Amino acid sequence: RYVLEEEQRLLQDSARRLLDSRSPVAALRERRGRNDADGFDRRLWTEVAELGWSGILVPEPLGGVDLGHAAAAIIAEECGRTLAALPFLSTAVTGVTALVRGGSPEQQARILPGVAAGTCLLALAVDERPRHAPGQIATAAVRNGGGYRLSGRKSFVLDGHAADYLIVSARLDGPERG
Repeated sequence: RYVLEEEQRLLQDSARRLLDSRSPVAALRERRGRNDADGFDRRLWTEVAELGWSGILVPEPLGGVDLGHAAAAIIAEECGRTLAALPFLSTAVTGVTALVRGGSPEQQARILPGVAAGTCLLALAVDERPRHAPGQIATAAVRNGGGYRLSGRKSFVLDGHAADYLIVSARLDGPERG
């Protein structure tokens, strides 16, 4: 069993209190019943961004708090406990991780401060098949002037409908892998 440090327990307790009061399971059921277009509470997202959740993995020079993946896991666990309808996993975890590891310094400087502030949402578009197989990429990126033109399809893009930026996996050359 993983034993939390004092700072991590404080983060867990504060996340639990906030989500119990502002995003209980009943809130998800109500939102689902209304066919909410966003699928999440933007006011609550702004509130948790002010607490640093959206910037939990964003480097400090870019406006984040950079507390690491263990802290992100604590928040994710609490979000899961109440089924909190928030773009935390898509934006603050997978989107930020992909951008920090694979984005250019210019992309990071342009996008990550908005993520940390809670004003920019990300979604990672990887899957092309019914099962997760990130090594099987058919989507192609072809040079087009100063950028690339994408050709292909992605499925199951978590929070893609609300994202400001999609981070798309694509092959640059060669045949489809997998």
